[in-house]
Amino acid sequence: MGLNFDSDLFEKKVDPDTGSILFFRPDLKGLPDRVMEGDGFTVEVKDNQVYMIDIFNSNRVLGNLLKTLESGEVV
Repeated sequence: MGLNFDSDLFEKKVDPDTGSILFFRPDLKGLPDRVMEGDGFTVEVKDNQVYMIDIFNSNRVLGNLLKTLESGEVV
């Protein structure tokens, strides 16, 4: 499945109390075609385009990314 992702189309909201970060496309509306859940984040896709990334546990996401980089795994 080829997904389209253009970071310039996204807006960002940050909750300073929880550290949650929401990236969203205000131009896409309606229910997602697909929802992918990861360890500390959720990604929603509509019409083969990423239209929402919800990082609800930024510490976990960053920790997992750092572990991946330290181990030399390809991301």
